[in-house]
Amino acid sequence: MAKKGARKSEKRLSASKTKMVKRKENTFTIKASSGPHNAQQSIPLGFLVRDLLELSTNRKETNEILNAGEIKIDGKSRKNGKFPVGLFDLISVEKKKENYRMILDTKGRLTPVKTEEKKATKLCKITGKKMNGKKIQLNTNDGRTFVEAKTDLKLGDSIKISLPEQKILEKLVQKKGNLAYVTGGKHTGAQGTIEEIIKGDINRQKTVKLKAKEKEFKTNAKNVFIIGEKKSEIELQVNSWKIQ
Repeated sequence: MAKKGARKSEKRLSASKTKMVKRKENTFTIKASSGPHNAQQSIPLGFLVRDLLELSTNRKETNEILNAGEIKIDGKSRKNGKFPVGLFDLISVEKKKENYRMILDTKGRLTPVKTEEKKATKLCKITGKKMNGKKIQLNTNDGRTFVEAKTDLKLGDSIKISLPEQKILEKLVQKKGNLAYVTGGKHTGAQGTIEEIIKGDINRQKTVKLKAKEKEFKTNAKNVFIIGEKKSEIELQVNSWKIQ
């Protein structure tokens, strides 16, 4: 028997943990298509418009809003309700002239938070680096690619870009003293200052020690997203969380 392709529908019970969905309300929910964010780290645009921003009450109203070009993601109009929206994406509601930033709550679920930032910018994490001819190609967590003649940026560092031009404005290095945002583990959504970076080896993974609210904790380096030096380069809501 030939293998079937990916399912076009998604049951609420099997939806990603990043999706703030009422799992027992209905059987199915909107499924994200392929795009800049993977399925486990994103939510569909239609779900964001209808269920989180509550701009519509059903699929028909949602499609009307999207087809009218009223919603922009990172400065670009998106009309596909299945388009994947992920961490730190900037959501612009043109009709209301409101902007929202996607962040993680303490349970690791993506949620939009209104922002008053005047300039459209975004932070991206470097997740890939390789040679492209004689130049260096950088890949980011949201599917972007930057080609540089030379760069000191490494995996785990971040860049601040302008939207929609995608011009690099700032380079943020993963080092002691810089401010980080936790994207996984029991401290998801927390912000803290890097106290120490502990190198990994064959038996253990690289970890980072952070300090927040006069307390220290460790987390896997893959959960660390650099957001600034002395302060965050983007407006972020501080989540309430406890260090256990």
